[in-house]
Amino acid sequence: MRYFLDTSALVKIYHKEAGTEKVLNIYKSQNSIATSELSEIEFISTVYRKFRDKEINKDSIQLAFFEVYCDSEDIFVCSDKKLAEIVELEKYKILLSL
Repeated sequence: MRYFLDTSALVKIYHKEAGTEKVLNIYKSQNSIATSELSEIEFISTVYRKFRDKEINKDSIQLAFFEVYCDSEDIFVCSDKKLAEIVELEKYKILLSL
């Protein structure tokens, strides 16, 4: 079986909101996933809209994905000092790769 994820579903992987668990279960499954090439453009547009609406800040998209997809024992590897500081404030293990 293959799942087609539209942009509104893809965003749920990176931004915890209603329906995130359902989409993550599909994302983590062994099933094939299809998306439209337009999803890349729509995704960027959606992320900027969420930023403008103050639902997310500019450092949060990677951290949001980590929080939703990874376990507490996982290690966040990063080369961005500011983002690393934010990750540390959230009490996650981090490996700074400078």
